[in-house]
Amino acid sequence: MRSRWQLSLAVFVSSALLFAVSPTAEGDLFDDCSRGSQKACQEIERQAQKNKPALERLGRRSEAFRTQVQRLGLQSGGAPDLRKAYGLVLRDYLASDAVMPSHVQTMPEEKLVSACAGQFHEFWIGQRKEWPKAQTGEPDWATIYMQILDHYFRFCRHQVR
Repeated sequence: MRSRWQLSLAVFVSSALLFAVSPTAEGDLFDDCSRGSQKACQEIERQAQKNKPALERLGRRSEAFRTQVQRLGLQSGGAPDLRKAYGLVLRDYLASDAVMPSHVQTMPEEKLVSACAGQFHEFWIGQRKEWPKAQTGEPDWATIYMQILDHYFRFCRHQVR
């Protein structure tokens, strides 16, 4: 069985490459899988296998970003600076070989990125008072990278204007 971040990655890449259905239907698939629907989980797995090369590129990109966290000053006292990371993740992804054809664009307006970053930060830090963590207890930056992309491309860029 795949970990939650791997499923999140699979859904993100699959939706970017294949989904001809609405983001709501795609979200329902992930929600159904999270609730234990074997059919939904199998569909996610099927899409993940179909898009394995893209998944691997994106996985390598998120891991490479994780190695830059200290240099970029994205962590203070064990807590991630999600507002600062948001724009950096988008820039990194859009400039990489992992970018999906449907996502090829110039960097979005700073105003939009700032609003999305605030929304993302408020959800994780303000409301949940937690964030994805590695087994060491440190922020799981590879997962955070994927969740920022998921948040921006599936939700924020369509809702915040």
